[in-house]
Amino acid sequence: VTTKNYESVIKFESGEERKIFGNSSQLVVNSQSLAVLLNVLGMPSGNKSRISFRIPSWLKESPKWIKRLYLGGLFGAELAAPAQRKNENYRFLEPSISQNKIVSLEKDNMLFMQDIQSLLGEFDVEVNRICKQKGVVNSSGELTSKLSLRISSKTDNLIKLWGNIGYEYCEDRKKKSMLSLAYLKMKRQFLLNSSNFVGA
Repeated sequence: VTTKNYESVIKFESGEERKIFGNSSQLVVNSQSLAVLLNVLGMPSGNKSRISFRIPSWLKESPKWIKRLYLGGLFGAELAAPAQRKNENYRFLEPSISQNKIVSLEKDNMLFMQDIQSLLGEFDVEVNRICKQKGVVNSSGELTSKLSLRISSKTDNLIKLWGNIGYEYCEDRKKKSMLSLAYLKMKRQFLLNSSNFVGA
């Protein structure tokens, strides 16, 4: 495993630029057989913003526990961590997952997002919307389009999301989701008890 410091510049369609600083850790596995296996299973090979891919067809026919592992792994890498709304101590932001693709693949990107929405529906997790956001210009000078899938932040929906799917392979997000889940369950029980007390 190697970790390096990186500095890059993101260019937006408007011409605005933003400098990004950070660390990047990489795990290199020199196994061609593993790469071939992952590719056959449907993992995209190459620059994800420049190639078309969908959820693997075999996954759609798999049992729910396999689908949960797929979503948990994807969310560990791509889904925003639990975060509170600004100036609202008791509510959470909509968890969102975003993907950038070159403009010519925008429809393909939408189909992938709809695949994710369909899988979430099997766990009764509600998606508010899939929205288009400001794209950036990639290193090849191509304009990209960004789509963001936003999950409902209703209490029961977040309990289903973090309790039945969650995050895999990202310890920080997993811990935050478990703490958030415990809080939401306690909040829901408190409100239920208060309602019953008033009704009595």
